[in-house]
Amino acid sequence: MLKQKEWIEIIVAKTGCTKKEAKVYYDCVFDYIREQISPEESVKISGLGVFKLRKTAAKEQVNLVTQQVEIVPEHNVVVFRPYFEIDPKPEPIEVEDDDVVTQVDVEVKDNKEEVVAEVPSDGLAWVLNGETLTTDKVIEALKAKTNLSEENVAKSVEIIKEKMMKAERTTCTITEKEDSFDFIIN
Repeated sequence: MLKQKEWIEIIVAKTGCTKKEAKVYYDCVFDYIREQISPEESVKISGLGVFKLRKTAAKEQVNLVTQQVEIVPEHNVVVFRPYFEIDPKPEPIEVEDDDVVTQVDVEVKDNKEEVVAEVPSDGLAWVLNGETLTTDKVIEALKAKTNLSEENVAKSVEIIKEKMMKAERTTCTITEKEDSFDFIIN
C-alpha cells in the first residue's frame, strides 16, 4: 500500500516538479474523488477502475478490546472495481502537451460569445499584456524582463501561486510597471 509520502515522491520523480507542487497535484486528485463520490455517482478513472459508495446494513460486532457486543449503524463504504472488470471500458483521454488549455471562460456580450480567459492545464492562468500564459511561460517572461535570478523568480511565482490557491482563485493579472510588476489575483 502506497502512503501519501510515497505517492508524492513518485509524482516528483515522474514529472520533475517540486514536492510542494506534487502535494497539490495529489490533493487535487484525491480531494476530487472524495468530493464526487456518492451513492448516486461513481468516479471512473480510465485504465484504473471505478470508485463508488455502497450502503452497508447495521450489524452487531464484538469489540476485541472490551469483548462487548456493539451495534455498528448503517453506513457507506467505498467500493473499488478494477478496470479489467468494467464493461464497457471508458475511453482514455489523449493529452498532447503540458500547455494544453483545459478550460475556457466565455462571456456573452451583445449576443456574441467572447473568450475572457483560457485556463492552462495546471488550473492557473497568468494574464500578461492581454495574453494568457502557463506558469512556466510566466517564469520565462519574468526572467527575461527582470534582473532577478531564476531561483528568485520561481520563488516569487510560487508565493503568488500559494496565495491564489488559498484564495481559491485561478487567474492572476500581471501589470508591468517601469521597474516592477503588480500581481492582481482575480
